[in-house]
Amino acid sequence: MKKTFMTIGLLSLSPFALAQNYSATVGDLNTIFDPPSNIQGIICQSTSNDGNEHSYKACSDGVASARYMAEKYAQSAGKYLGCLDGFYQGVWDGYLSGKNPTQAMLDEANTYISQARLDSAETRASSKAQSEATTESADQIISRYRKVVGVKDAQGRHVLPNKSYQVPPITFKGFTDGYEHDIQNGRVSGLNFRDAQNAGWVNANASFEDKIAAQRAYMLQGEYAKNLCNPNQTIFGRRGMPTLTIWDYFNARREYNFSNYGWNNESWAWDYFLNDERNLDHYQNFEGVKNLEKTVIVKTPITQRQEQIKRDANGQPVQKRDQAGNLMTNTDGTPIYETVFVDVVVGYKDETKRVKLDANEVKVLQGIYGQAFKDSYGRYYAKQYASREYHKEGLEKYGTAKLIGKFIGEDVARHTAKREAYNRQYQTVSATKYAELAKDLYIKSFNRLIKIFETNPVMELNSFFVIGDTNDGIFRPGEGLSFDYQVTNLGEVARPVTLSLQSTSDVIAQATHTIMPSILDRQQGSTSILGSIANDVYPDENVNLSFRLNNPSNLDEVDRGLVVNKSQNIMINDYAEIKNVSTYLDETRGDLTINVQIKNPASIATPAFPTVEILIDGTREVITKNVEKLEAGEVKPVGISIRNIDPLSIIGTNKISGTVSVRMAGKVIHSKQFSVSVTSNVDSMIAHYFHGLASETNTNTGGETLEKRIGRVMTMIEQSLDHDLANSKIRWKRQNVVDGTIIGLLQKEYAAGQNAGEIRGFAQDNYDRLAKVLAKRVNNKGYNRIRGFDSKFLAQLQKFSPSLSTKKRHHKS
Repeated sequence: MKKTFMTIGLLSLSPFALAQNYSATVGDLNTIFDPPSNIQGIICQSTSNDGNEHSYKACSDGVASARYMAEKYAQSAGKYLGCLDGFYQGVWDGYLSGKNPTQAMLDEANTYISQARLDSAETRASSKAQSEATTESADQIISRYRKVVGVKDAQGRHVLPNKSYQVPPITFKGFTDGYEHDIQNGRVSGLNFRDAQNAGWVNANASFEDKIAAQRAYMLQGEYAKNLCNPNQTIFGRRGMPTLTIWDYFNARREYNFSNYGWNNESWAWDYFLNDERNLDHYQNFEGVKNLEKTVIVKTPITQRQEQIKRDANGQPVQKRDQAGNLMTNTDGTPIYETVFVDVVVGYKDETKRVKLDANEVKVLQGIYGQAFKDSYGRYYAKQYASREYHKEGLEKYGTAKLIGKFIGEDVARHTAKREAYNRQYQTVSATKYAELAKDLYIKSFNRLIKIFETNPVMELNSFFVIGDTNDGIFRPGEGLSFDYQVTNLGEVARPVTLSLQSTSDVIAQATHTIMPSILDRQQGSTSILGSIANDVYPDENVNLSFRLNNPSNLDEVDRGLVVNKSQNIMINDYAEIKNVSTYLDETRGDLTINVQIKNPASIATPAFPTVEILIDGTREVITKNVEKLEAGEVKPVGISIRNIDPLSIIGTNKISGTVSVRMAGKVIHSKQFSVSVTSNVDSMIAHYFHGLASETNTNTGGETLEKRIGRVMTMIEQSLDHDLANSKIRWKRQNVVDGTIIGLLQKEYAAGQNAGEIRGFAQDNYDRLAKVLAKRVNNKGYNRIRGFDSKFLAQLQKFSPSLSTKKRHHKS
């Protein structure tokens, strides 16, 4: 029935009524474009007389292909854009036309509310009256008793407060959110927003109007699915443009940016032509350019058959032999030679023939084809076909969308009228109920609470101050805690009450403190140790201490008006803390220096001698250094040097990390992690380490023999060189390029060693041995593909091995 009604409604509205507010948004498509009649002539004019017999045909085919693609893609793009424009405008215009309640809707709402039961209005009003009566009476009574604390008359008796109730004025005007409240709690039948919320269109915090609109839009989404804009068959669908819902159109409020829709984007169309339309005759014409021929004039040789002396492979004349195999001569003794007949070129003649186009010529023609396609598509055809469909579809979809928007607006209007009527009545009922109960509930509560103050101690916690059991100005893990406090008894009775520390993961409560309060008086005191800081709390952490005064259980309803809890944060410290760690690393010597600053934050000197410990990750050795006692507040620098860390472990991981700890009396009391990142280039470190080993200026061999360690480093150099050689862009004759390779880095180390007088027998032998190993790569077919590679590469090796041969044949594997 609903669908039938909607269809009839759509047909009954005149096109003028539906489209009266529609205006095209996409500027270039505002008017239907009428292109010139001779697009091909305009685009291809420059190719008609360019001397290439195929240029004009390639251009013409490109124009024809553009027209086909525009008819297929630009036409659908224009239709889709018109659909979008119509929907964005129509849904909102329709909504505005229907969102105001009609008189019939207002009458329907009044009829509805006259039959509705507003039980929750009375329930909520009763709860509010009870709660506020208790709060008002408690606040009044507490305030009166606070004013007479410590006040006595001339005879030294405590002065009691005024105990006559004073009913507060009623200011509550009733609840104004009854409709929303009852919808949320399922008391309004047939109305919920689950579908729209599950779809993610609205959330619980959205306005009432948006929730109603979204829920109705969700229902209409299925009913009008076939009418909605579908990008799947357009150029936009292939570009990842989203599929839009009725809620998207509504939520845009008639404002939308079409700049992302490249309806005339010739590059998109050309891309689809090349990749998605390969079965078209148009595409076959484009591919067929590769098979075209051209006329060429070639010189054809003219030959003549001549007798010539026969010659052997070395170009020497072949002398005749007789049947006996003897060389034959003339009577005068001159040799007789064998002869052969050969065709000899004696001239040339011109011939005309057809040959296939070469690759560059094909590329030029396909470029003409593509440029003609893009020019005609972007300038003419896309606009021609898109503008036709854009206007037609925009007007049509605007009418449908306006009807959809009107349905949404009418639903909002209907529920708005119902909500306003509901809330007016709800407010009246709740205000009336509150007024009926508030005075009596206040009086009952006041009388009951006065009796509590007359028959109980009513305690408030004014302040507390935490004290550590070591009295050293700091709080340490495991330290016991006691407190100074100030409390007030607002009651007319003195009975014992307790103070307690609350347990948390960082605080262990162990005892309570009992107070015997004086009536209507304030007093101070101190506790014994009530608890302690947990042993596993780390220095520099903040720990929250919560202190509670425990009133008798029958004071629960006035406790919320009393101050019975207080908290305080304390910082955990210890006698020696690490404040800063800095490091210096010599990577190739394996020397690490760690500078540590430790501080005593306490108000007394350290009770024992601290020890600084260093543990390098991946090792088990702990390096320690004892420190003198630190005075109160003293900061002391401690330097520790670690020698002979294996350089290869540093080069392999590019960092060193570990832990600095402070130990006192056998216990680690503070630790910090440190990490040293190696910023030097790996190849630079390898080259520098090799030179140190080869020249014996670096004796750190990581526990291996010097010979074995040099061999391992040479292998690493080979791996680096292979990586460089794999880069075919390296030109070994250009020194500025070579400088960045492992060879260039070795050359720099060698030159620096010569200047320092370090290149002597053993050092040069190692450089020579390395050069010979590296030189074998000139016979690697994968590397010597670069012209002149062998001689240029060997010349670079000679710079640190002068005796190396530059002949490729001397370096076979």
